[in-house]
Amino acid sequence: MKKNSFNHIFILLLVILATVLISCDNENLLPGAHLLENNHITGTVYEHVYLSKILKNKRDVFVWLPIDYNVETKYPLLLLHDGQNVFFPGASRSGNEWHLDETVTSLINSKAIEPIIMVGVGNTSRRSSEYSPQFDGELYGRALVDELLPSLEEFYSINSHKVATMGASYGGLISLSLGWEFNNYFNMAGCLSPAFSYKNFNYVDSLYHLKNPESLKIAVVNGTKDLDIELQHGVDLFINYLKENNFPENNLMYWIAKEKSHTELDWADQAKSILPWFFGSQL
Repeated sequence: MKKNSFNHIFILLLVILATVLISCDNENLLPGAHLLENNHITGTVYEHVYLSKILKNKRDVFVWLPIDYNVETKYPLLLLHDGQNVFFPGASRSGNEWHLDETVTSLINSKAIEPIIMVGVGNTSRRSSEYSPQFDGELYGRALVDELLPSLEEFYSINSHKVATMGASYGGLISLSLGWEFNNYFNMAGCLSPAFSYKNFNYVDSLYHLKNPESLKIAVVNGTKDLDIELQHGVDLFINYLKENNFPENNLMYWIAKEKSHTELDWADQAKSILPWFFGSQL
């Protein structure tokens, strides 16, 4: 039997065992899992259904594991929003994906980053509300830290002291909000084409009333085409806020991506610069 096939079977058995043990508890928020296979996926991805009591809804969650995943090793975690588009083209309007399974595989193989676990959290019909601190963003964050993360730690070997969150557009907004307001859980935030100020809501104004995070690495990138042109104003406001409040320069990665736009393929390219900064290999 091939090594990869054996690894898949072994990991799946561990996940099934965890499912049985957790099912004995009434708090079964992440029942079951199956190995997801299609022509777009590189590596090992397991699909769960997350049943949230806090949000009172359900969504798909996709877990990518590194090659040679070992339950005795604790892996940093990258939690991604709009998770149905990060490993394969799920519901994106463009029909494209982030290709993070290929990107991270390449970065690990070249020792540009240490091995990590990635979790793509699918969105729902309430995406705009759940990803906005103006509406249900805090509730969404509470669901992640009180329900989803503890449930994932029951299944997978996660280093809870090294957790990043990343997303684009409204996903970039909620990533900043999670890093800023739930800094005990998220110590890195990747914000691509972020909607920091959009449609009469300016999250930067809220920061003046919040405590600055004790330790947070923030990556911000915005393009110069289509919707990103409109979003640049909010990005400028945020960068100015950081300067005014003496945010540590070595904890900020920021650039304007010339001629790039509000699309999955451009975000995929930008992630190649962010991930080594978050998870630079210690080898």
